[in-house]
Parts: sequence; structure tokens; C-alpha cells
Amino acid sequence: MKTAGIAAALALLGAFSPPCNAATGPQLINDGNTLLTACKLFLDIADGKPSDADNLLEMGQCIGIVGGVKTTMASLNGSLNESMKTCFPVTEIKVGPQVRVVVEYLKAHPDALALDSSMLTMLAFHTAYPCKK
Repeated sequence: MKTAGIAAALALLGAFSPPCNAATGPQLINDGNTLLTACKLFLDIADGKPSDADNLLEMGQCIGIVGGVKTTMASLNGSLNESMKTCFPVTEIKVGPQVRVVVEYLKAHPDALALDSSMLTMLAFHTAYPCKK
């Protein structure tokens, strides 16, 4: 799919290149504010909206954080106590929907945007995919 190809290219760029922003210089995604900005840019491209190509590295970081946190959570899920488990769908979630879950969570919790980007991503997935009790 088109989105998967874009996601793979952006992830590679983000993984092997230092982050940068033409206006502010190098920028790491380390909180919810920077994660939200980068992930919204990725969704704009995935949705076919015009976007600034200077932000490709930040979008790659978004994909890397979201995908890395999701994979780590799924891998560790079996060793967590019941209240901490996240019940992801049995079918694989594509990168676009993963990013949308995170963006929607961040937009719904503006008071938490100063927190660590990985922690916020975990909270987003935990909220979106709770385990039935």
C-alpha cells in the first residue's frame, strides 16, 4: 500500500539521520508536543495533504516511536500484571492507524503533552486497547 511504503521510507530516514527542522535546527522527539507535531505531519502525508518535505526526519521519528512502543508493549504483555496489560487486536495494526491512536490521545490530553513521548504512546495504546475484565 502507498501508506506502508511512505511509512517505511520515513522510518528509515528517522532511524539513520539526525532530526532537524529548518527553522529551529535539530529537534528530538522527547515529549508529547514534539510527538504530536511530527505525527500530525505524517498523517497529513498519509492522507494526501501537501506537507513540508523538510520534516521527513521528524515524521520518521514519529513512526519509530509509535512502532517501537507498540512492539515492545506487545512483547512484554505476557509478563505484566492484569491491570497493566494492553489487549491489541489479533490482526496486525498498520502504522497509519497506530499513529492515529496516538494523535487522538495526545489531542484529548493537552495537559499531558510535557510528558515523555514514549510514556504517552504507551498510555494511548493502553487506553485504546483495554483488556476486557
